[in-house]
Amino acid sequence: MKIFKPISIVSVVLVLFVVSSMSAFAANQKRIDLDATNYFTVSGYDTETSSEWGSNGSEKLIFSDYNSRSPITITYEVDKALVTVILFSYETKQPDPAPHTFTTQETTQIATKTRKIENPGGGQTWGIRTEVLDSVTFHEPGYYHVKIKQDDGKVHNLFVHILKEGEPASTAAPETKPSEPTATAAPEAKPSEPAATATTPDKSLSVTARPTASAIIVEGQAQDFEVYNINDNNYFKLRDLAMAVNGSGKQFEVSWDAEKNAINLLSTSAYTPVGGEMAISGQPKTTTGMLTTSKIYKDGQEVQLTAYNIGGNNYFKLRDIAQAFNIGVTWDAKTKTIAINTSIDYISE
Repeated sequence: MKIFKPISIVSVVLVLFVVSSMSAFAANQKRIDLDATNYFTVSGYDTETSSEWGSNGSEKLIFSDYNSRSPITITYEVDKALVTVILFSYETKQPDPAPHTFTTQETTQIATKTRKIENPGGGQTWGIRTEVLDSVTFHEPGYYHVKIKQDDGKVHNLFVHILKEGEPASTAAPETKPSEPTATAAPEAKPSEPAATATTPDKSLSVTARPTASAIIVEGQAQDFEVYNINDNNYFKLRDLAMAVNGSGKQFEVSWDAEKNAINLLSTSAYTPVGGEMAISGQPKTTTGMLTTSKIYKDGQEVQLTAYNIGGNNYFKLRDIAQAFNIGVTWDAKTKTIAINTSIDYISE
């Protein structure tokens, strides 16, 4: 004979309340497919909103914002891609030039394929290959721009928003919006930038970068580069330029100092390749460049050069680098050709 023990109505109500409360506050998880085989997941967020960040011709750029008061983790199942994280200052909602020194613990976390991203005051741009890192966790309050660029040129952008204590959940996304590209054709490439050491650098936080269609010759030989035109100036990948003139009397070394958040340039020293130099991403498209906030040193002295981060790479004005290392640069308007020649001196235009 079975004996049924009565359950009080209060107990039932209490259980239902606890279950419903757990559901209401349960964190969400979403899978985003990049293509047939590559994807990533965002987990731990409370709400997902969207923001318009300019346009690409006639197409509006709408990015997702994942909001939470607790940590958000992005896990990658992507074969070959570069993940770039740009930290925004919580107070100004703009990239802040305050440097961030990576600690031994952070370095260890990278080595063990996990990464905790904290907001040290903003401004730090950080990137790593998905072959090395398979997840990123955001803990500290702030805004984070995450860009995933696959080696085939495909790019996916999203924002992570860890809310500050007391901050309403409806707070808008960062107000720093990339400049909207126009539908007009890319302007002709004209290497006529003023010397960065003699003028005040352009400090726009974000700029429109259009692919340069001009032919490029290095030491008399045609050479392919991925070059962008920003405000009528030609911007080259710094390491591509170093590779192009390596072995000449104007060669220079490029190194990164994580402790000082600094790029070091050393005259007449042979360049040490790190991989990825001279790579071309299929058919480059108009995109957005973010101001590089790292300090730049040449032969131990700080120099004022303007650079922009595009797809995880630092792009510098061709003529700024040419002047810094006395590399000859000429422009043939008739053939629309840029020539780089280490056997002649740099001449300002």
